[in-house]
Parts: sequence; C-alpha cells; structure tokens
Amino acid sequence: MILPFDYPSYYETGNAIESVKIAIQNPIVKRMYETPFKLYMMDEFMSYFGVLEGWKTDYPLVDGKLVNVEPHWMRQMGTLMVNHGIEKTGRQCDECHTTDGILDFELLGYSPERVYELEHLPEVSTRR
Repeated sequence: MILPFDYPSYYETGNAIESVKIAIQNPIVKRMYETPFKLYMMDEFMSYFGVLEGWKTDYPLVDGKLVNVEPHWMRQMGTLMVNHGIEKTGRQCDECHTTDGILDFELLGYSPERVYELEHLPEVSTRR
C-alpha cells in the first residue's frame, strides 16, 4: 500500500504518521480504496512499483489509527522541493529561538553551549 503525505503538515511538524493520517482522509484518497479505482488505475500503478498482487481496497485508517501499514523505501518518480507547503510569511525568530521554542536544538545535536546561544540570540531578546 502506498500512502500519501499531507506535505504542509509534514513540513511543519515532521510527523510522518500524522501527515499520512491527514492525507488519507481526503475524499479523493478515500475513493482510491473503492473497487472502481482499483480496477481503473491502482493495480497498474502498483505494478509500476513492483507490487504484483495489486492494490488492496482495505482503507488503512480505522478509529484514527493506521492498520496494516509499515514503512518501506520505494522507487520514486520525482522529487518534491522543500518549498512546497511553505507559507508566504515565515515564522518569527522567537518562535524557534527561545528556551521553549518549537525547535529542540539539543535533540538536533547541538552542544550545550550552542543550544544556549541559539535560544538566547541578542536579536531576538531585544525585540521582546
């Protein structure tokens, strides 16, 4: 089963599972799990990716949880530029560069000294 991402959600949160859950709730994606879509195009689409048994029509979201889904690498037909899903106006500096900002600099691998610097930028603290 190949599942789509809701790219704006994925780029904002980095949570692949939640992004898939959002994407597959789209009405057109739900229709992909119905027999006409399977017969018309999805079996052929799956064969392109080497899945010979065809498209399964079991909808993968049950009670808010993904069922019978496991991640695998797959061949892709193209790439998606990172600018997809980016808003016209970006985040403000203090949304990331504070001790309770949306970025966890320590988790990103920065040293304690660099974490402190990134969370206490002079440009940000003077704008408060």
